[in-house]
Amino acid sequence: MPAPPSSTSCPSGFSSRVLWPTANVPSAITAVHEHYLAGTAEVNDDLLPETNGLRPVVVDLNGPTTWAVLLDEDGELITKEVELKDSPATSRLDPFGTSDDSASPTPGLPYTALSAGPAVIDGTHAYLVVAAVDYAYPGETIRGSMNFPVSLVKVNLTNGALEASTTISEGLPIKDVIVPTSSRHPGGGLRSGLYLSLSPDRTGLLLSADPSSDSYDAQPLGLRLSTEDLSVELDVLADVPNLGPFDLYGEAVRINSSATSVISLADGQEVSIEAAEPFFAWNGWLYYYGAPTRSVNNSCYAREMATGQTIALDVTDSYFNGSTVSYAIGSSYHVPGIFSDQRQLLFTDGPFYYLDPPSSTTGAPGWDKSRPAPQAACVFGDVLYTVPAAGADTTADVELTSVTTGEPLGEVAGVGIDWPIAVTAWGLACGGSFYPATAWLD
Repeated sequence: MPAPPSSTSCPSGFSSRVLWPTANVPSAITAVHEHYLAGTAEVNDDLLPETNGLRPVVVDLNGPTTWAVLLDEDGELITKEVELKDSPATSRLDPFGTSDDSASPTPGLPYTALSAGPAVIDGTHAYLVVAAVDYAYPGETIRGSMNFPVSLVKVNLTNGALEASTTISEGLPIKDVIVPTSSRHPGGGLRSGLYLSLSPDRTGLLLSADPSSDSYDAQPLGLRLSTEDLSVELDVLADVPNLGPFDLYGEAVRINSSATSVISLADGQEVSIEAAEPFFAWNGWLYYYGAPTRSVNNSCYAREMATGQTIALDVTDSYFNGSTVSYAIGSSYHVPGIFSDQRQLLFTDGPFYYLDPPSSTTGAPGWDKSRPAPQAACVFGDVLYTVPAAGADTTADVELTSVTTGEPLGEVAGVGIDWPIAVTAWGLACGGSFYPATAWLD
């Protein structure tokens, strides 16, 4: 893989050949940092057949080297370097981990296997959510509402060693945890029931879970854990008696749905929202409507939870008419589905907002509102990378636009279409594949 001029160099070209995965297997990427990634891939190990299936992985793209997070014969979490092999046509696993008899260490008997959830990466380690799925018999279909124990693991990026692990829940619905691997499925990142990110100071892991309503006995979570040893530093729900309806906003929770404040997972600080309606908290900022109901005339704001600094966002433009406002702000906003150092919040219907931290109230310069929203987008440095909606096509041009000026910077042809996407100086993570960079902007 070509080395970039620096870790901040913005790619202007990508190879049309996938660097990872190194075999034809189902895969998904959930986090990238420089030349490292985390995600899930199908493992087929002749020496350890009990590990076969979709498993959590950490990858050094210089090689590349793939380490899988597995359970040993005693049920203990371990990591192991694996070589990916082309998947047999009959062994494709569904998102909830249904497997054939070959995945069982003893055909016909129960066994346990790991499934991957969201992940984040800092400069030295990957942190992955993993679920231990129990199969009563080989070939059992796992229902999405079934609860399984969920852990958080810390893996060294240099040698793949597992340095720490902790159980975060004795049972969460598997559909709220696992990462989809089907093509063009927005896997990773913000999930319906489980959220993981780094704290703004990067010393803590922020994790919240809102179990699906059709899953009984699963308990909600609102935690800050230490990146050092994964110990719980803050549990905002631990001392709440008779916890009733609550709302989950990523890095903040509202204990009571009618409360006029939210609690930050970063420091436990209570943030007043008066009669406003929050919809997401991200990298220390809370995004909310100025009124409890949505309408075309609603104002939208971003408030830094630690300082109270508030910025009004320009979303009352006539472009946001009554039929699209609920999609433009709220239901169609997205955090990049692949966690990376570039943590911009982008609105996908209408203008893009470069808001992390909020610095503009009018959206990314030069974005023509008549242009349809792309199917995928991300920001690296001062470059906005977009993949246009392309119907049933399997490849598309990646378009490059300057965030500062709005000027087009070029395009890269022939990259495989999938989403979400993320860019580092080393290349493009696209759905479940990584394309190495071949050229960089000056």
